Amino acid sequence: IARLGRRVGRFLRFNMARLARIYAGLDVAQQHLLSIIPYLLHSQDEELPGYVNSQFDVYGVTGFTMNSTIEDAVTTLLKRARPVEPAVRNRPVIRSILLETDVGTLAQRGNDALTFYLVTELRGMGDSVRRDLLRRIEKIRNWVENKGMAASFILVDPAWSQEGDFGNVRGEPARGMLLLERFYRNATFLAGELPVFWCTTPGGDLERHQRTSKLTKRVDFDNDLSFVDL
Repeated sequence: IARLGRRVGRFLRFNMARLARIYAGLDVAQQHLLSIIPYLLHSQDEELPGYVNSQFDVYGVTGFTMNSTIEDAVTTLLKRARPVEPAVRNRPVIRSILLETDVGTLAQRGNDALTFYLVTELRGMGDSVRRDLLRRIEKIRNWVENKGMAASFILVDPAWSQEGDFGNVRGEPARGMLLLERFYRNATFLAGELPVFWCTTPGGDLERHQRTSKLTKRVDFDNDLSFVDL
């Protein structure tokens, strides 16, 4: 467990540096838009972009916490003087938020889109719940784009991705695995549960990955940490 803790710490430091490069590639308005997206996905408020009047809980991000960057974005974009951390009644619908983009890299070209991967349990989700969740996400996407930042959102089911159905790919396991591999090389963690892959020994085989996955269920060195196996 101690070794796992060190690997998690190294990943979080690396991820922070990668996120800083992305922010450096955005203008100030876009930085605020990137910062506010986890807040909008977590919150259920009639006055916020993305609100849908649903009988289902289609909001909430596991482990979401407010910080000064998010508070500044909420204050600037929504004109809320003292934003508070929103409460979630039941289990959050989104387990993790991850980002993939060329912004902040040598491949950056103009107004590159930011692709947000939202990890959620699609397999056990009813059609009505999924429809309302997609409607909510589309409202947020439209609001963000109207504010000047190109964005797209892809839902990822952990169980399906392990079978090769990653993101929008269905029934093509070889292609899905290639996309998942590319995702792990390029994605940046934003909020929620940490993917186990990034906590595994570099170059480890499937057996090592599975051992790490089991170990994460016993982690007690940080109560704020939780993990998802994609």
